[in-house]
Parts: sequence; structure tokens; C-alpha cells
Amino acid sequence: MDLDQEIWRAAAKFVERYGDQAPAEADIRLEEMRRLGDPGATDTWTRIAEAVRDILNDQKRGARH
Repeated sequence: MDLDQEIWRAAAKFVERYGDQAPAEADIRLEEMRRLGDPGATDTWTRIAEAVRDILNDQKRGARH
């Protein structure tokens, strides 16, 4: 499995666990990694947070149609 697939899988699990609160929870993880000074983890959590938002936006658009 490549990194993009892992990012999307992690984001999907985050949405499943936290629902509409998933973006806020992902942002918390992202800030934790920034505070720790871990650039690799910061990049990963940035991508997960973006994917979480994309998934929720897609779900909301699908619910409107």
C-alpha cells in the first residue's frame, strides 16, 4: 500500500470514529506534531487533516443530491 492510500485509509477511519468532529481532532494531532518538532509527522497529519475534510465535504455533497 502506498502512502497516499494509507493517508486516505487513516482519514476514513478518523471520520468513522469522530464524525463531524474529525477535522478538529485531526487538527489537534497536527498541532501536537508541530509542537514536538517532527516535520515528517507534521506533513503526514497535514495530509490526513486535508483528506478528512475532503471526505466530509464529499459526504455532504452526496447527501444533498
